[in-house]
Amino acid sequence: MKSLKATLTTFSKIQVIGQRICETCGSSVPIVKDHKGEEISDCLACENKALEREMTDYKVQMDNQRDEQITAQFERYSLIPDDLQTATFENYIPDHDSKKDALKKCQWFAENFDNLTGFHSLLLKGGYGLGKSHLSHSITKYLKEQGKKVIFIDTPSLLRMIRQSFNDHSFSESEIYRLCAEADLLVLDDIGAEYVKQENGKESWASEVLFQIITSRMDKPKVFTTNLSSKELSNKYGVHGGRIVSRMMKGTRLVEMEGKDYRTQAW
Repeated sequence: MKSLKATLTTFSKIQVIGQRICETCGSSVPIVKDHKGEEISDCLACENKALEREMTDYKVQMDNQRDEQITAQFERYSLIPDDLQTATFENYIPDHDSKKDALKKCQWFAENFDNLTGFHSLLLKGGYGLGKSHLSHSITKYLKEQGKKVIFIDTPSLLRMIRQSFNDHSFSESEIYRLCAEADLLVLDDIGAEYVKQENGKESWASEVLFQIITSRMDKPKVFTTNLSSKELSNKYGVHGGRIVSRMMKGTRLVEMEGKDYRTQAW
């Protein structure tokens, strides 16, 4: 290691012999001659910007990797059945006019996702086995193929995942909320199917979670599916019920579906 005296001697031999204008950023850059007689004229402003870009790119890369890990958790918790994983618009077979209409509207929504005007979300409503999950997952698949960041999860599983985050340190509650808020599209399947415990007439924890998530996406695209009416949803969520339904429906088109339960048609 050099002594302090040797270091000071080296610096004392560095001479500023001129100035130049950086052709990249326009800064004034000194031209120096070092103790070996070599000329040095590096632009520190450009080097600092390059370092900032490198650090920013690294942070973005790490954040993307983290988001991918948590998105995988959504898929793991949602436990999507095999038949739904292969669901597409092409293999949805409607046997009722309302199902044909729903297919047409969902496909249009996906294909025109970047140019939606007047509304930005869908609510698929109807009884069991009509294909609401099939169509909403078809939207998910289509948009993912277009490079969109889409989260699909059934509501009971979302609540279970948030509860688990209290004990599982591989992901946090705040990260779940953030991803739900920042995704290009959030699909909440089977909303209202989760168990909600009424606590002395006050809103339950589940109601608070849904209120917070839906509020975070007030003007962002969402797809909901449910078997319940707006009145049933309002009653289910207690004090928060009316506000949850109101926020769900802001900028949302209702798509009502009727017909036979396709799961039981073979019986």
